[in-house]
Amino acid sequence: VVWLVLIPVTGLIKNPVQRRQMVSSFYTWFTLSAHNLNVVFMLGELLANELTFHQQHRWFIVLFSVAYVLFAWGLFLEHGLWFYFFLEPRQKPWSPLVYMGLMAVLLGFFQVGYTVSHALKPQME
Repeated sequence: VVWLVLIPVTGLIKNPVQRRQMVSSFYTWFTLSAHNLNVVFMLGELLANELTFHQQHRWFIVLFSVAYVLFAWGLFLEHGLWFYFFLEPRQKPWSPLVYMGLMAVLLGFFQVGYTVSHALKPQME
């Protein structure tokens, strides 16, 4: 989401100072860790144990997506804060499509993990 949506959208910001601040906020240790370090941990976990991905596991991705949307709504109801502008339904009437798109992207990444898992461990089913 950060690399495919948020950083490209910063190009639409007219004020160069605001644009520079927004883009630089994506390259802090916290932001990079929150959005990328989990990939390193997942690859390490995949290589270190006998765990493999199965197509039946995709339902956990659906549950995670629903839980994330509920968390985002709860955060908004409690604090009036949206982490990502595209999740806010008041500004974007098409946010339900964005929620479905988010789920589709997560399922796509799951499929990548499934493919990598079976490429590294083809004998395990």
